[in-house]
Amino acid sequence: MRISCRSEADEEVVRRVVTRVARRMLALRVGKATVFALAKRSSEDWDEPDMLAALSKESLSIAADNYEENFALARRRIKEAIKVEKSAA
Repeated sequence: MRISCRSEADEEVVRRVVTRVARRMLALRVGKATVFALAKRSSEDWDEPDMLAALSKESLSIAADNYEENFALARRRIKEAIKVEKSAA
């Protein structure tokens, strides 16, 4: 994604916003996978080993790695946050 910056202050705002949005989106993806696994705990189809596998580091890493599908949403959130940051400055 290309964002034009007019100054070092603008670059710092963009860096801060992109970092914040990326962290939140990653946390949301891993959180969704965790909640899904915990919700399946009461399912008759899932037993303890299935749940532990779903909550493993490897499984949650796979959920986090599939970040490409969130690019459009991330771009929108970044643009909105940058507008807010610049108007507050």
